Amino acid sequence: MIKRIMNLKLVKLINFIREDFEKTDFSGICTQMSFYLLLAFFPLLLFLISFIGNFIKPFETYLYDILETFLPALSYEYVTSLLNSLISQGSGSPYRLILVAFFFSSLATRAVMIGINQTYGREETRNLREIWLYSFLFTILFTLAILLIAVAYIFSADVGAV
Repeated sequence: MIKRIMNLKLVKLINFIREDFEKTDFSGICTQMSFYLLLAFFPLLLFLISFIGNFIKPFETYLYDILETFLPALSYEYVTSLLNSLISQGSGSPYRLILVAFFFSSLATRAVMIGINQTYGREETRNLREIWLYSFLFTILFTLAILLIAVAYIFSADVGAV
């Protein structure tokens, strides 16, 4: 009876997924990636509000609307109060903020690359300089995509009002 249950395709699939999950350290890679993205989140928000908000006036309200949509109420209140206090203190040069956010985002991209390599069972053959170059490139492309989406959303609201 037990032998018949263990030979079922579903049980074999579950055992294969469990073993692969343990072998690739999936939870460790996900934890590392989310930690670095969280570290990059606040400097990026401060940069977006202080730098891009100078060029596009409704951007700050748009950003707060996005945060209100995706964050729970308690987290939204905490994040907005933290952002307002940091903005009122004049947190220094916005360029330093973007460098900090970019650095931690690049580390998160490297964590994604490590996770993909482990998932496909590949050893990393590139040198460290090439790995950093790819992580910077992917981070820049991801940042440009986010900015283009935000600009398109803001200008689509202006075009729709005409």
